[in-house]
Amino acid sequence: MNPIRSVVAVLGGFVLFAVLSQVMVRTLLASIVGNVATYMEVAPALLAVAVAVQGLAGVLAGYMTARIASALEKGHGAVLAGLFAVLSIWSFAVTPEAAQQVPRWMQVATIVVVAAAMFAGAAVRARAASFHTESAGDHVRPGERS
Repeated sequence: MNPIRSVVAVLGGFVLFAVLSQVMVRTLLASIVGNVATYMEVAPALLAVAVAVQGLAGVLAGYMTARIASALEKGHGAVLAGLFAVLSIWSFAVTPEAAQQVPRWMQVATIVVVAAAMFAGAAVRARAASFHTESAGDHVRPGERS
């Protein structure tokens, strides 16, 4: 396992999540609500949809992290999820404006949903990789002719 590849995989997944999340959530909110200054102005049901959309971006980021790493997929997904959770908690804790712009329940839900989604995306890739390696040896069976 190449440590540089591992770092690139985790950081690449983090950047991918940041870009996808911003684009998807901003597009969702702009198309339904219009331009909003804070999340406090948005209906809670729509904020729940935004958290789900961020979860989808988390699944994609976790999958791509595991795909780039191509070894220990779940471990890389766990590191990505942990990095996201720690940086999110730190960001919410040191930014006093966060409590005024984003409801606390959305902060907690985003951390839980996205971290779980990142790990799930990596687990999906790990499962696909294990299935691929198992089936690669199945094409030649003893006593069979092709």
